[in-house]
Amino acid sequence: MNIVWGYNGTIIPFMPYSAFYSSDHILIDYLRTNNYLLFKKKLMASFMLKHEKSPAVQSWARGHLGSLIKGQPSIILENVSKILSAKIYEPALQVMRVLQAQGFELYIASCSTDSLIKSSLYFKGADTLFRGIVGNHVSSYSGQIMDYTCRFRSGKDKIAFLEETMRLSPENTIVIGASQDDIPLLEWSHYPILVDASRDGWKKYEDKHFIFMETVQMVPEIIKSLV
Repeated sequence: MNIVWGYNGTIIPFMPYSAFYSSDHILIDYLRTNNYLLFKKKLMASFMLKHEKSPAVQSWARGHLGSLIKGQPSIILENVSKILSAKIYEPALQVMRVLQAQGFELYIASCSTDSLIKSSLYFKGADTLFRGIVGNHVSSYSGQIMDYTCRFRSGKDKIAFLEETMRLSPENTIVIGASQDDIPLLEWSHYPILVDASRDGWKKYEDKHFIFMETVQMVPEIIKSLV
C-alpha cells in the first residue's frame, strides 16, 4: 500500500500568524526581501504574495516562478530549505517513520518546488523516508539556477503524474493532505485523509468521502481501520 503526502499543511504546518501559504511563497519572499529582484520582478513577487490564496493567481504564479529564479545563485535554494527545515513538524516525521517501518511506501506530491522539499527533509535527516518526492522541478549547475519546469499548476495535474509516471492507483494509495491543492488527490483516492486542525474543511467538504482528523498523529490508528 502506498501513502502520498502533501507537503504544505502536513509536513510544513500552516502558520496561523504567518502571511505565507506555501513553501514557494517563502522562497518568493526571500528573493524579494533580500534584493535579488529588480523593480519589475519585485512587483511581480509582491503580487504573487498578496494574492497567494487565490487559486487562479497560484496557478499563474507557478507558471511564472521560473522568471524569478532562473539565473539566481543556487545558494538561495539552500538557504530557503534551511528555513523550511526548521518549520518541519517533527510529530509528522515520527508518524512517517512508524508507517515506513510497517511496510508502507511513502511519497510526497506537491505543487511546490521539489528541490526545496527534498533539501528541507535532507537537513532534517528525513529524506530517506520517501520512495519518491515530486513537485515543480528546479535544476542548477555551477552554483546557478538554470531551469524551472512547472509540472503542476494545480492539484489536478498531480493525478495524471501519479498514475502515468509513478504507476499508482486510487485503489492502492492513501492520500494525506491539508491544502487546497491536495483536494483533487483526496477526491481521487479511495483512502482520503484530510488533516485540518481548524475544522473549517470538515464543513466545507462534508459531502466528500474524506476522513477528517485534526492532527497527523492520528494517522496510524486511522490507517489500521482502513487497510
